[in-house]
Amino acid sequence: MLIQHINLVNDYHSSHKRERSDMPKVIEWLNTQLDLISIREATREEQKKDVDLVLTTSKALRTVEVKIRYSDYNDFLIEVVSSHTKNTKGWIYKSKADLLVYIIIKNNKIVNGRIMNFVKLRKWWDTDGWLLNLPEIRGTTKTSRFSYSSINYAVPWSIIPSYCHPEARL
Repeated sequence: MLIQHINLVNDYHSSHKRERSDMPKVIEWLNTQLDLISIREATREEQKKDVDLVLTTSKALRTVEVKIRYSDYNDFLIEVVSSHTKNTKGWIYKSKADLLVYIIIKNNKIVNGRIMNFVKLRKWWDTDGWLLNLPEIRGTTKTSRFSYSSINYAVPWSIIPSYCHPEARL
């Protein structure tokens, strides 16, 4: 296994504030990608299940986990451990969302976005993805009281099976 010790140090409060301020862009982008009847931000109870948005289409109600990245490396990070010291599961295992929306923002604009079926992505990761020789990336997040390290894998977009990408018109 290739371990890359990349200095990914995040200030939790600054990072969270930036992501919250970019959520209207994500909602606008989703409106251009899906046949939406409505979309809203998750309630506190839904957020505890790692759900950020709830959207309604003509076919179903869908919950969404949103990940925003501010640099494009032609891959995305799957978090398998949220806190290394506490051995807390990462979002790939914790989230109860139906869909994962992965957004790349540069110069205050969305330059790339992907919508994935979270259940199928998780199943792929559990059966095949983790077997790949992908770089392990450790990140540190700091809060005002403590810091914690996460374990992530950089997954090239090109290896994600097509069945993980739902139809554009859900």
